[in-house]
Amino acid sequence: MEETNLIRLLVVGIVVSKLIVAVLFVLFYRKNKQLSKERQSLVEANAEINRHVGRIEEQNRALVEAEQFKAKIFSVVSHDLRVPVSTFQTLLSFSRVVEIPPEEIRKTLIKIGSELDDSSKMLDEVLIWAAEQMTNEKIILAPLSAYERVEEAYHLFYERISFKQLIFMNKIPKDFVLMGNKKIVDLIIRNLISNAVKFSPSGQEIVVGLLSSADNHILYVQDNGIGMSEEQVEALQTATIKSSSEGTFKEKGAGIGLVLCYDFAHRLGWNINVSSKEGSGSLFQIQIPVKAS
Repeated sequence: MEETNLIRLLVVGIVVSKLIVAVLFVLFYRKNKQLSKERQSLVEANAEINRHVGRIEEQNRALVEAEQFKAKIFSVVSHDLRVPVSTFQTLLSFSRVVEIPPEEIRKTLIKIGSELDDSSKMLDEVLIWAAEQMTNEKIILAPLSAYERVEEAYHLFYERISFKQLIFMNKIPKDFVLMGNKKIVDLIIRNLISNAVKFSPSGQEIVVGLLSSADNHILYVQDNGIGMSEEQVEALQTATIKSSSEGTFKEKGAGIGLVLCYDFAHRLGWNINVSSKEGSGSLFQIQIPVKAS
């Protein structure tokens, strides 16, 4: 009898022990699972923090670059606005001490007028850019006739084109319409055409046209001018402001117009690609996604 009771106690003890072990195993498993979840949550939280840190660092870099870009722009603007004023002051100073021939005065005034025109155009572009930078509002888009925008730019530069005896061809279909902001689109087209006129020798062709595919419209401006070096092309593509080269007729420039074009194009969701070689002309292509046109 005692042996039977002993065996029963032993069996019960074994069963209870197994139950205790099973309970402990379940508790351990649940705790381990909970710890794994918490560890995973910590890993994900840490990854999210790292992503936020990365975004903040990227924003800081972009902010520093933007501030440097703005400082460079206003430095160039202030310098170029002083040029015609300085020329006029020099003319006045000389006129007080010596008698300047009327023909020399006329030539100098024509030069001052040209410098003022360039400075005024540059100032307008910078003011448009600055106004867009100071507002967080979405750029308002409207349907625009690309042909008409090019024609308006052509008439703006008609005197320079005629003076250099350039052949200007607008091959954009008259019925092609794109979605864009008129001020920004005009600024981009004006600068690309102005650049082509500036660097084209007398008698050369400037062609503005359109190529279309299933994904993109390509509005291009092609000239047979003096072209650009690899360094100049790289400066444009990295939005680096360099001193502008003189045109074929010694035309001056601030060197910021094309850089602003790149900045505005990106804000519209467009891309500007350039291929150029010194002595072989330049080809600027505005890549406009079909869905954005």
